[in-house]
Amino acid sequence: MVPAVVCHVVVFSALLVQRTVFATRGRSFLTCGCVLNPSDASNDTAGAVFKRRLATLLGLLIGLVFLYLAFARVDLGAVWHQIRSLALYQTWVATALTLSALFLRGLRWWYLLPRPHRRGELWQSVRALSIGYGVTNVASRLGELARIVALYRGTGRDLGSVSATVVLDRLLLDLSVFAMLVGFSLTFFHDRLTALFPGAAAALWALTGVVFLGLAALFWTAIAPQSLKRLAALFGLERQPALWTRLARLIDQVSGGLSVLTSPSAYLGLVLINGAAWGASVLMLGYILAVFGVAASPAEVVLLFAVSNLGMILPSPGGIGTYHYFTTMGLTQLLGADAVTAAALAAYAHGISYISYSVFALVAWLIPGVKATPSAAASAELV
Repeated sequence: MVPAVVCHVVVFSALLVQRTVFATRGRSFLTCGCVLNPSDASNDTAGAVFKRRLATLLGLLIGLVFLYLAFARVDLGAVWHQIRSLALYQTWVATALTLSALFLRGLRWWYLLPRPHRRGELWQSVRALSIGYGVTNVASRLGELARIVALYRGTGRDLGSVSATVVLDRLLLDLSVFAMLVGFSLTFFHDRLTALFPGAAAALWALTGVVFLGLAALFWTAIAPQSLKRLAALFGLERQPALWTRLARLIDQVSGGLSVLTSPSAYLGLVLINGAAWGASVLMLGYILAVFGVAASPAEVVLLFAVSNLGMILPSPGGIGTYHYFTTMGLTQLLGADAVTAAALAAYAHGISYISYSVFALVAWLIPGVKATPSAAASAELV
């Protein structure tokens, strides 16, 4: 029953995205069984704007608190001196590694799109992902919505399949890999990690359970969409023809968006691209550790990478504050770095990513590229 619940979350999340996009075009739309008129839409939009602003404000507040905790007891002058002492070419190398990870993640998302791929979709995938990261840097979790809308508008693919690829991208290729990184760290550095996070093992089991149930739900939706329709019919939705038509179409779109799961021949390419994307991020951190003179084995780089990424889970815009706090904690308590070096390294690593992603997001927004032309069948689905 839990996979069914997750499937419904995916479907109705796509409905929510549809609602947001169509509302901006002044169209009436149908969601959760209610037809909303333009006047209702304006009231609902005002409420949604307030909630987004409140969420952004709370995210900033969280970021400021963690930023204070990360830097309150260090000499900021000494931190800045360490950063200024770095050579310019070292910053360019770190930036190149950061952007390579971004491009590889865009390639990974493009690879998840249903076949056949269309001309121009690779750039549209990188562009939409970059815009999403840029939005995340200022408005926390809104980045996921932004990249869905950007790819939808850039390719003409339906919102259901695009939303499904984002869920797959986050659950299968991000959350599951993060769980493996934590598992690796617990295996090789159990004592050090549990001393810092006593509940790490229990949290890993819980995360593994969520990933397993989520993947089961995604595979079920991809392989047997008709069973999901039958489950929805048990709630009497068939008695509402307008809603049922949209819901059935959306289930088909979501199932189509997960079609890569039904193609075992695509698994190897997916593993290679995902490994390269994560590898570039780990390599970037390892390079910055070497630049700051922090001795760390490859396994310890993975350990620090897993700990620092805990800061990206909390709802702070672009990981401001949260990334700094967990990275400095990992450096000082797991790798034995001094407080000033840890603070400088965290500020530098985050700054490279934050500025690179923000600038590239602006460039991507200014360069729309060639819009992929939907096939006749895909165009018919959007009518």
